[in-house]
Amino acid sequence: MRATKEVVRQKIIATRDLIKCHHLTPELATELFTSKGMGIFLFSAALIEWSECELNDVKRLYVQAYKNAWHLPRSTASALFIFPKTHAGNNKPWQRVKTIIKNIHSDFIQLSAKFVKSTYQI
Repeated sequence: MRATKEVVRQKIIATRDLIKCHHLTPELATELFTSKGMGIFLFSAALIEWSECELNDVKRLYVQAYKNAWHLPRSTASALFIFPKTHAGNNKPWQRVKTIIKNIHSDFIQLSAKFVKSTYQI
């Protein structure tokens, strides 16, 4: 699983670098990264358990890509992209990813439970 995580990480980095010098609007660049870079991560999240440290690394890459999309230097404070709105942040992008991961894991657990239950009935 470690090799799969590294492939996912490298694809996220490649997509982040793809939108570094782009001519898209910030919204389109963010959408491109979310669909391409985070899409590979979300696909793997259903199959692989990610540790909190690994999720923080993906979060760091996501924030870097978000800054690239908006043509911001990497030295820009990340608090705006990480903190929830109640703390004057705009946590929408990363919060959406965390919600999707949580839904994927709960759906996978429910599906596994149904499979085990149906197997015992046979």
